[in-house]
Amino acid sequence: MIATPNTINSEYVNNICAKLIDDKFIFRKLGLTELVNFSEMKSRGMPLKTNDIESLILRSMTKEDVDNVDVVILGCTHFPNIKDELKYIFKNVKEWVDPAYDAVNSLYRAINQISSQGGIQKFLFLTEQSKADNFTSPYAYNGFL
Repeated sequence: MIATPNTINSEYVNNICAKLIDDKFIFRKLGLTELVNFSEMKSRGMPLKTNDIESLILRSMTKEDVDNVDVVILGCTHFPNIKDELKYIFKNVKEWVDPAYDAVNSLYRAINQISSQGGIQKFLFLTEQSKADNFTSPYAYNGFL
């Protein structure tokens, strides 16, 4: 699983891991906040070097470990944006699990439910970044603003 450290260390993820771990599975959790920055750079149309992402990953895993991974769970909604780069690095992966689609659909259903009940009509989504340009640029670049 590749996610942010908060996700990797969450009770939810730890409970799931505890259920999955046995003699058939080696479950490795890779918590890398820096991957979010790479994803946001790509969203802004900035050049991205796959070697920089690979170097970051190789600080936490050996090349042999990377080559032995056969399933990757993208545990952050940012990471599908850099999936091509990750596929280049994790060449032997047979299965990519991307829960971002489900997360977005869940959010969409929740917003629709609130709206249909005559509830709040304006929503604000916040990120960790405090500068407005850092918040709006990726969305404007992708046609959302």
